[in-house]
Amino acid sequence: MLWHNRPCCFLHFTIFVPKGAPLPPGLKPANLGGKNGVIKYAAGYGLQGSTGYYWANHTWFFWREHGVRYAASSTTLGPARRSFSGA
Repeated sequence: MLWHNRPCCFLHFTIFVPKGAPLPPGLKPANLGGKNGVIKYAAGYGLQGSTGYYWANHTWFFWREHGVRYAASSTTLGPARRSFSGA
């Protein structure tokens, strides 16, 4: 069943401080909620291509505020949808 490899009914959104962790490759400039930063869109449903704590089935947005780097992530919901729209 497809939902074993992607969230069928579970969506989570996380914000955290990635202390000392290198950022994943392939980041692009983006603006989200008035914050300038960089984004990496989810690669698909699976975890292949994950780097450190940056899972490949999540979209990641990174920005700095008051000298602190923040990371926001959300699961992908499908190939035509982006977790953070308008970014």
